[in-house]
Amino acid sequence: MAAHRLELTLSGPITPKDLFTRLAEAVSTLQEPLTHRWAFGEQEIAVQIWGAQESPYVGALEPGTDPVCEPVYTIDVICSKGTAVPWPGIHFAREDFGRNRRLDGWSNDCFESYALRPEKGLAVADKISRRAIVWLPSLDKVDPHERAAPFRWLAESIAGSLGQGVLHCAAIGQADRAVLITGRGGIGKSTLALTALGAGWSYFGDDYVLVASEPEPRCFRLYRSAKWVTNGLALPEWISRDDGISVDPKNRKRMIFLDKQSPALAKRESAVTMLLRPRIDPALTRPEIAPANPRKLVMDAVISTVAQSDAAHAPIFAPLSDMARRLPCREIGLSPDLSANLQLLGDNLDEAA
Repeated sequence: MAAHRLELTLSGPITPKDLFTRLAEAVSTLQEPLTHRWAFGEQEIAVQIWGAQESPYVGALEPGTDPVCEPVYTIDVICSKGTAVPWPGIHFAREDFGRNRRLDGWSNDCFESYALRPEKGLAVADKISRRAIVWLPSLDKVDPHERAAPFRWLAESIAGSLGQGVLHCAAIGQADRAVLITGRGGIGKSTLALTALGAGWSYFGDDYVLVASEPEPRCFRLYRSAKWVTNGLALPEWISRDDGISVDPKNRKRMIFLDKQSPALAKRESAVTMLLRPRIDPALTRPEIAPANPRKLVMDAVISTVAQSDAAHAPIFAPLSDMARRLPCREIGLSPDLSANLQLLGDNLDEAA
């Protein structure tokens, strides 16, 4: 691919619109992108990689399956190393930064801007045209967390515009019945989801799941990845603590891309029939399940989601609250017997159907 050079020299008072416009002009000079389709619920998103022959995102993104479907959103990723499109020439002040990746000082009602600090890149999204442009110095520098859940920070905004939400949760199911497993990190969501994955249950995610409450509660898989805590109390036998790649410098979490031929990935969406909050109790010899307070379950899930969110508000609150009013809410005490935990959950899913 031929390299293209376009200087983005910004001077004077610059707005998010100016930044987006200059980056869009840079993209317009480039040729032959590497393209993906990302299944986003019942919609699809076009992902175009400029300046690379391989993509660090394709392994984790749930692939679109309808080539004639008009995408509802476009994400352009500029690899500066492969295109020679330089850093846009802007300098941020401390007050520009928000929580996590969001640049509060460079965001408004029409545009959302993000500082991709591990990758030393930035992104700006036009909410009106439904297009985001990501600038990276090199795709080789994409953060391992980002490889596990690509564009998760942007997915929240896209989901909100569609009346849906990206929830920090796991989701697994049987037939057309799924359970959302909510709660803070380390509570047992991934352990339960990985156990189900190895046992042939449908798998919709162990960390982030797209959810919708209308016209009926449903969940959708966004990512074909799975993560686990390396020093967790238990791990299903089908996976090793050393499998996959580390997603943090201290090797506290590891991640794998799931086999696309896995029967657990045959379904990418399902009706939600139960909300579940796990708790790890080493003293239990057998698992136990009991009704959970819907309000407390929702608040725990919202707090956990917002803590990792880059959105200016919590678009997940409304669909989650609606589901909690309509669906059974349970708490499961997990025992060291992973198969017994799954058996008990399956029995309760059958009863809730």
